[in-house]
Amino acid sequence: MNSALRDDFRVRADEVVEYFKWLPSVCLPDAGTSVPPSRANFQAGLKATAFLVLYNLVEGTMDRCVKEVSDHLVAQRVRMDQVILPLEEDFLKRILNSDDPFLKAKPDEKPPQRSNVERLRDLVHHAISGGPVNVDLTASGNYGVGNVRGTLRRMGIEDLSSSMLRLSRGGADLDVIVRRRNRLAHGAESFVECGREYTVPDLQEMCRRSTFFLAAVVKRIEQFIAKQEYLRPLIAVTAPVSTTTTSPATTSV
Repeated sequence: MNSALRDDFRVRADEVVEYFKWLPSVCLPDAGTSVPPSRANFQAGLKATAFLVLYNLVEGTMDRCVKEVSDHLVAQRVRMDQVILPLEEDFLKRILNSDDPFLKAKPDEKPPQRSNVERLRDLVHHAISGGPVNVDLTASGNYGVGNVRGTLRRMGIEDLSSSMLRLSRGGADLDVIVRRRNRLAHGAESFVECGREYTVPDLQEMCRRSTFFLAAVVKRIEQFIAKQEYLRPLIAVTAPVSTTTTSPATTSV
C-alpha cells in the first residue's frame, strides 16, 4: 500500500500538535498570579489562531486525499466505463459544465470558455480514445464534516472506521473549526473575541478529536485505492484496467 499520503498527513498533523503543546506555556497563568488585560488579549489571539492552524490541516488533508485518488486513476489510465457510478457521474458533469474538465489550467490561469458543442465533442473524443478519469472534488474554504463526508460519497465511499468515529465524535468539531475560521478570515469577529470563548484544554481536545477523524479519512482513502474500490465490480474481477503498456490495475493487493 502506498504510504505517501499517510506520511504526508503525519508530518502535517505533527506540526499542528506541536502548536497545541506550546499553547499552554503562553496561555496558562502561573499559580497565584493575575493576567494583565494586554496579556489576556494576546493569549486570546493565540487561542483563536488555533482554528486557522486546525483548518489548514483539514483542508490540506482533504485536498491531498482527492489528489491521491485522481493521480492514481490517471496513472492507471482508468476509463469512464470502468469506474463506479459516483466517479463516472462526477467526471461527466465536469466535462459538460467546466471550462477546464481535464485540469490543465495553472492555478493562476483562467481557462477559455467552451461552447456546448465543444463540451460534447470533448466528451465523445475522451470516451472513444479511452482517456483516463481524473477527480476534482475539492470544497475549498468549506470543509465542515458534511462536506468531508459529501466528498467521500462522491467518490463512492460511505463508511469510515467506527472506532475512529467514536473517538472523534463523528468529526463534529470540523463544523466549529470551519465556522470560526471563516468568521475570522472575513472579519466577522476579532481574534480576541473568538479566543475568549475557549480554554486551552477545550482546544487541545478539539485538536485530538479532529486529528483522529482526519486519520480515519486518510486510512479509508488508502484502502479505497489499494482495494481498487473505484472499479466497477465486474471490471475488477474479470478485466484489466487498461490495454496500454501502462501497468494495469488488478484485484490483487
